[in-house]
Amino acid sequence: MTATFEEALLAAAPVGLLVVDEIGTISYATPSVYDLTGYGYTDVVGTNILSYLPDWAVQDLLASVGYVQEYTDAVMGPASIGFIHADGELRVLEVYATNQLDDPAIEGLVVAVRDQTFQYRVNEALQAYTEGGGHTEALDVLCAALLGLPIRGRAALVDARTGERVAGFELPAGLFGPAPAGAAQRPWQQAVATDSVITPIDLDGFDDPFRAAAAEAGMLSVWAVPVAPRGRQGTGEVTACLVIGRPHTDPVSLNEGYVLANAARTAGLLLEREYLVDELNRAARTDMLTGLANRTELFRDRPPAPTPGRVGLGPLAVLELDLDGFKPVNDAHGHAAGDAVLVEVARRLRAAARDGDELGRIGGDEFVVLCWDVTDDEAAVAVAERLLASFADPIEVPTGPEGTTAAIRVGASVGIARSAGVAPTPAAGDEPDPGTGETLDAVLQRADRALYEAKRAGRNRWHLAG
Repeated sequence: MTATFEEALLAAAPVGLLVVDEIGTISYATPSVYDLTGYGYTDVVGTNILSYLPDWAVQDLLASVGYVQEYTDAVMGPASIGFIHADGELRVLEVYATNQLDDPAIEGLVVAVRDQTFQYRVNEALQAYTEGGGHTEALDVLCAALLGLPIRGRAALVDARTGERVAGFELPAGLFGPAPAGAAQRPWQQAVATDSVITPIDLDGFDDPFRAAAAEAGMLSVWAVPVAPRGRQGTGEVTACLVIGRPHTDPVSLNEGYVLANAARTAGLLLEREYLVDELNRAARTDMLTGLANRTELFRDRPPAPTPGRVGLGPLAVLELDLDGFKPVNDAHGHAAGDAVLVEVARRLRAAARDGDELGRIGGDEFVVLCWDVTDDEAAVAVAERLLASFADPIEVPTGPEGTTAAIRVGASVGIARSAGVAPTPAAGDEPDPGTGETLDAVLQRADRALYEAKRAGRNRWHLAG
């Protein structure tokens, strides 16, 4: 039997319609009520609307509809009402109502309901994040929200480069990661490559581990939604992907498409904000020219290492290095050439330092290397000599807008100070614990005096503090 236009429209509407009498008995429901509530739309006829609400939500609804019952043609809403879905889960419905009790064709309150659970949970996640919550926890809430209507799928967020799970449900590992060589790309790979939503209707075309993982989780289809930072959706700059497993192979509806797009935008917003926070924190700790640690980061507070028998932060050699012949570079060739020297010096120092050494730029042409666990003078001197040897080759610097360059040479002087045990930075108002050695600042001051002695002795050499 062919449906009439009105029947087809009511069946396809993303909003459910109910007719409810003065005491709450449902006399009519549209087919879309099933999609929203899980209850058969013919089965709810004759039942009371209040029976589907948790106790705390009953009074909310009664207070809202009281106004509508009193005034003909008055409209209530939108109101958010807690609702118990047929699967037993608590959902949030957005409710509108109008009084048509005096209309002989209706004789009731016309109630329109729309599922708002996803947006409600997303708003909770965003609020918690803006109040200091972690972005991973907010992404977990976002993924959990997709379990409700209309998506009804378990979701996880994966890294767009590796496919590793970063948030959301602990789905079987076989759903993530890249496909084996020669196999079809997995949904998340396809979504990242095309910057579009991937919704396979079945899983036959994928590799065995992927299909086994889906079967283990009871999934008949797996969707993938690309996530880009805020403002960059559709540009190909995909940083993550939502992987959503569903227990059926139904195609995407208009309402589901809207929710998926909203989920991707929200995830992108969270990731973008976290990226910006990380960038700001990194900028606060880093010398922007060389990429080395700045003074604040290099001499940050450090908790004592939990190593048995270790004194404070352990033994340390501080090497303070100052360039020789750097000022003439700026005077003769300009600051662009000077910057090129500093960048190249930082690269060479990284290469000459030991694994685990901490490098920083603490002034215009001053650098510091923290060499932890150095227990004798010979080891500290060996590092200093490697650093000085890195200046043997000339450095190419720009000398003009035409791309011309010049090979210049700079040297360095190094002051070395060693400590058998470095004390953690004391709390404000506290005195350093003499049993844990010098503070890091005190060791640096000795290295600074040793640097002065190296320069006074003729430059391009090291001096070890006594």
